[in-house]
Amino acid sequence: MPGETLDAPSAPPRRVTRRLPRSLLYSIFARIGGYGLDTDAFETLRASYRGGFLGKAIAYDNRQTEIPATKIHSLRWHPVRLLSSLDRPYYYGAKKKYLDW
Repeated sequence: MPGETLDAPSAPPRRVTRRLPRSLLYSIFARIGGYGLDTDAFETLRASYRGGFLGKAIAYDNRQTEIPATKIHSLRWHPVRLLSSLDRPYYYGAKKKYLDW
């Protein structure tokens, strides 16, 4: 028949071992804890924390108390956020000169 391979050797079934990561670095353009995407980020981090493999999380703010704050690096007062109120040409110029290296 068309498209059929004749006498093709059958591949033996492969045994796949699944492993969880040992340490997770989670970075998101949102806060942790709150509404919408913030809730999704929190649920993901909570599952990895309870699973014992949350290494570090990087987010814009931490609004929850279940996961220790030592596991979460907040970008709330990061210089890029402080410069974000500038007009576009000034923001990108300052960001490129002082922060992107």
